[in-house]
Amino acid sequence: HAGKITIPPIRAGNDASPATTITVTAAPQEQNAAAGGSDLFLEVKAEPDDPYVQQQVLYTVRLFHALDGGSAIADGSSLSAPSVQDHDALIKPLGEGHRFQAFKGGRRYEVIERRYALFPQTSGELTIEPVLFDGRLSMNRGGGMFAFDPFQRHTRIKRIRSRAVTLHVKPVPAAFSGRDWLPARELQLSEIWADKGHKAVVGEPITRTLRLKADGLTAAQLPPLASQPPQGMKQYPDRPVRKDTPGSHGISGMREEKIALIPTRPGTLQLPAVEVRWWNTRTDREEVARIPAETLEVAPAPANSVIPAPPASLQAAPREVEGSAAVPASCPPAPVAVSAPLGARGWPWVALALGLGWLATALAWWWRSRPAERAATEKTTKPDRRAALRSLRRACKDNDPVRAREALLAWAAACRPDEAPSLASLSRSSDPHLAQAITGLNRALYAQDSLPWNGEELWQAVQAAGQVGEAPKHRRTDVLPPLYEP
Repeated sequence: HAGKITIPPIRAGNDASPATTITVTAAPQEQNAAAGGSDLFLEVKAEPDDPYVQQQVLYTVRLFHALDGGSAIADGSSLSAPSVQDHDALIKPLGEGHRFQAFKGGRRYEVIERRYALFPQTSGELTIEPVLFDGRLSMNRGGGMFAFDPFQRHTRIKRIRSRAVTLHVKPVPAAFSGRDWLPARELQLSEIWADKGHKAVVGEPITRTLRLKADGLTAAQLPPLASQPPQGMKQYPDRPVRKDTPGSHGISGMREEKIALIPTRPGTLQLPAVEVRWWNTRTDREEVARIPAETLEVAPAPANSVIPAPPASLQAAPREVEGSAAVPASCPPAPVAVSAPLGARGWPWVALALGLGWLATALAWWWRSRPAERAATEKTTKPDRRAALRSLRRACKDNDPVRAREALLAWAAACRPDEAPSLASLSRSSDPHLAQAITGLNRALYAQDSLPWNGEELWQAVQAAGQVGEAPKHRRTDVLPPLYEP
């Protein structure tokens, strides 16, 4: 800061240096090449200077160096990045910058340009601090922008500052009616079907991809796209793909969601329209990006077919939109077979099923005749289950979502060693409280913009569902909601 500053004495044993007072003058503001003819100066520009909150502002820094000034910028020089008071803005660089030549005030300059995307987070006045160039100018030009002078025999130190820039940030307009505030230059919403001409069949998944792209927004600002499915259809959203692409006009954010749709009954099903309301910053008005409603004709499933499980990449999805019956999450769900009327050719299969049932009865009788071995087996599985629950309790207490996920899956594996559990399957077969806690765990694990995770909710949900220790008595833990609705 400017003013008089006193350097206190420096002590070494019984000796001390005298106190020294220095006078610091204010740094000069940005110089104008056309008016002052400076060999080295900075220019900064912010567009627009009256943005909406969370709207992208393009901040450009240009360092001008005269080519006829008899000096060059030496190695070791630096140009600071922009900063904002109170950290009320998100700043992202747009590439590495580039060089070009330009005429200004009748002189030819070599220009180093760097661009940044700035997103103010609060309304009101926002000040961008001056950018500082700190370097050396070499008087021994050997060509090029940076001359090589290893001994710095002909250099002088040069420090210059740009001017400060004040933005007048406007709040969200009262005319905006959308759920998520999206100020963008342009926004596009599109869909892609894996097989548009494929006829929908009960139990067979159809992959639908929704893609949202916005110029002037980051991918983290874009909202979820999956909507509530109609009755008679289940959906399994995959983990969304987010991507930011810097360009000459700033950042373009993209969010893509792949959704597996599985019809559960034949007939006509209509997917609802997908709408995203956004604010066009070029026209300064609200607009709506929309995908119209889609009608699907679903054919019945073939006889003796088995419902395929959703793809492995979708089993770890953080949510399932259509609800299911509240069942304790003792074990993950198993595949469900489709029942079909028996024809003339179905009786051999009935005979085979009866034979297998007789064999299963014999094996069960043999197993019950060996109580000692069965008790030993149960004794070896229970410690694993209890150890997993202890690990889960410690992970929740430490608010560690990674350890909590491993402990939760380890407990499910100890409960049902013949199946491969996932967070999605546990969520589907749990009561709403526990399913919500698992969704929060998924968000903490995979969402880029998630808040710190609190494990107390998950542990309380596990306790409330009766999952500590043994499964509740007189309660079937392997019951699933019917996949086919009447």
